Amino acid sequence: MATAVFFGLILLACIGIMYSCNVFEPAADHLGRNMKEGVKGATINAIGSSLPELFTTLILLFLYKDMDGLSGGVATTAGSAVFNAVLIPGGAILAVTMVAKLTTSIEVSRKVLLRDGFFVLFAEIVLIYFLGFSELTWWMGATLMGIYAVYFAVLMKMGGGGNDEDDGDDEEIEDDLVSQGIVRDFLTAMKGDDIPLTDGVAWLFLSVSVVMVGAFCLLLSEATVGLAQVWDVPLFVTTVVFAAAATSVPDTILSVKDALKGNYDDAIANAIGSNIFDVCMSLGLPLTLYCLVTGGPVALHLESSDSNVQILRVVMLGFTALVIGMFSVGAVGKKTGLTLIGLYVAWLCSIAYTLSVG
Repeated sequence: MATAVFFGLILLACIGIMYSCNVFEPAADHLGRNMKEGVKGATINAIGSSLPELFTTLILLFLYKDMDGLSGGVATTAGSAVFNAVLIPGGAILAVTMVAKLTTSIEVSRKVLLRDGFFVLFAEIVLIYFLGFSELTWWMGATLMGIYAVYFAVLMKMGGGGNDEDDGDDEEIEDDLVSQGIVRDFLTAMKGDDIPLTDGVAWLFLSVSVVMVGAFCLLLSEATVGLAQVWDVPLFVTTVVFAAAATSVPDTILSVKDALKGNYDDAIANAIGSNIFDVCMSLGLPLTLYCLVTGGPVALHLESSDSNVQILRVVMLGFTALVIGMFSVGAVGKKTGLTLIGLYVAWLCSIAYTLSVG
């Protein structure tokens, strides 16, 4: 009975995050309308859709105040990185080649792959190195955040700027929004329908959707903790599967929508950029804050859930490198998409097998 309740709460959190993402997507699309191709997906989309991982890690770390909380955070972010690396690109490919049948293959800019691929692999290697220490300190978290700061600066240099040619219509759109009611437009956006936006309203919708994501992440954290206690398994187990998948809902929706619009660079850049944010900010910021607030590091013990963390970090790096390599060879089609989906299924089966023999 308790298991069913916690599964219900996880499902509720997942649905809540999905509807919050429906509000976030048009707001992010409007604010990033003048960015160069591949930059919006790696910045606004990636940051916003990765906030669930950040909130979940913060909640788990401060809730447990030890390695269990950290392992839950690492499991959520690294598990989400595995999800992002294989399932999102695979889903985007199949959405346009098999479901919508818009094309038989998609191709991603080499420039986007080189830029995002370098930073995500570098960030994951640095994280792997840090997890080899006996304890994690604030400066390690700050280092991860520093990597993201450099990445963000590179993105802004490549596609910052833009023009204000659409601003002349803002007053007319604003009048329409006021006459129709912003609340009604917000509810319309939650259903996934298109709505007209101004910069001000877009920022408002973006902010509200972020708050909603945070609230549902609190529910998700409590549910995964409760499920781990009912099943009598390490928190790592429930977070690496359920929390990771639930927090990746925004990334999936945004990438698939971008792919269906033909924005393949943004679709893949969102998935890879989300992984950079997950590793650097969703782990780096909570770790830094926790160490500064408590005045001490987080100790690592190479046993139980810690050993699972060590395995997960290698899987995360391996899958990321594999997917970047697949897209680097040129156009990819449904065979690649099915292969990527198969890799994630194999990953879940390996976790189930480990539990059964453990």
